[in-house]
Amino acid sequence: MNRRCIGISSHCRPIKTEAEEELERGIAIVSVTTQLAGRYLHVRRVQDHYLQ
Repeated sequence: MNRRCIGISSHCRPIKTEAEEELERGIAIVSVTTQLAGRYLHVRRVQDHYLQ
């Protein structure tokens, strides 16, 4: 694994490849979309409950 060291050697962080960053961004987008979808479905359920 590549490491990028800034200043003190104890302050080393793994260098992320572009592919890894893209993957993380994709996961973040999916999780946000899932949260929004869940919220939307919850609101729909509440509306249906009150409309009946």
